[in-house]
Amino acid sequence: MTDLLAMPSHQTGRPDERLFELSGSVGIGRINRRADVFKLQTLLHREGYLDAAGPEGGWGGDWGNRDDYALRRFQRDNGLVIDGIAEPEGETMGTLRGFHLPPVTALPLRGSRHAA
Repeated sequence: MTDLLAMPSHQTGRPDERLFELSGSVGIGRINRRADVFKLQTLLHREGYLDAAGPEGGWGGDWGNRDDYALRRFQRDNGLVIDGIAEPEGETMGTLRGFHLPPVTALPLRGSRHAA
């Protein structure tokens, strides 16, 4: 799991795509598979919502109140439904993934003077 914590590749500027793949939902009363929790904790930390050196120490894949608070703050700040739940294909994970997409490069329109 620690390989997913590596900083983005100097070639792509993006974290490992596996970091965005959850096998089940994460949140209070959810499936909370350890690997999924660790991924979400890592993403929330990267976005500045979860401090690895907080009062409860680092994280290790256990979902708790501090994580729930961080997730709800992220959802609120990004105009998402504030439910404290991250689903594999839900809007919370989609928003986190969107923060790490490469910038879109505009292509010249066909027929323009800049077209090849």
